[in-house]
Amino acid sequence: ALAAKSEHAAIRVWSTATWKEVSAPLASHSQTVTALRFSPDDAWLLSGGRDRLWSLFRRSADDDGRFQLTASNGTAHARIIWDCAWSADSRIFATASRDKTVKLWSLESAVSGGSASTTLMFEAGVTAVAFHPSTSGKLFLAVGLEDGQISVHTGNLDGTQFNPVVVFEKR
Repeated sequence: ALAAKSEHAAIRVWSTATWKEVSAPLASHSQTVTALRFSPDDAWLLSGGRDRLWSLFRRSADDDGRFQLTASNGTAHARIIWDCAWSADSRIFATASRDKTVKLWSLESAVSGGSASTTLMFEAGVTAVAFHPSTSGKLFLAVGLEDGQISVHTGNLDGTQFNPVVVFEKR
């Protein structure tokens, strides 16, 4: 179901120690939120949604679990953002969309309003994306398409160049 109002697209963060909300709902999206990912360094929360928007929320420095909207981009994709992912070092994030693209973003650039560092184009809508937690000096990115294809790409640590390594076709 679609969110009828932006209040219905709010993000709620709960403490697992108390099972209580840590703050008021996080507002940014105008339609259903489809993906939420905490950064590996636990400093950021990334969201994506039906409204084609991704948002970055920064965790408060006083460690009370609260997050504040720091950046968002409503023109990142032409269609719904289905998924998002963080690199192991929390410096790069990816957004995956029905517009048949995966976009890679430098956290530093995204916070300052910059554009994607790389756009990967596919033959079908992208429904899933995940980074391998590699520390080998390369990034590994798995991409799932709505037609069943899965591919693995490798790229440099700044997220500016990715190449396919293997493609698994649908059966």
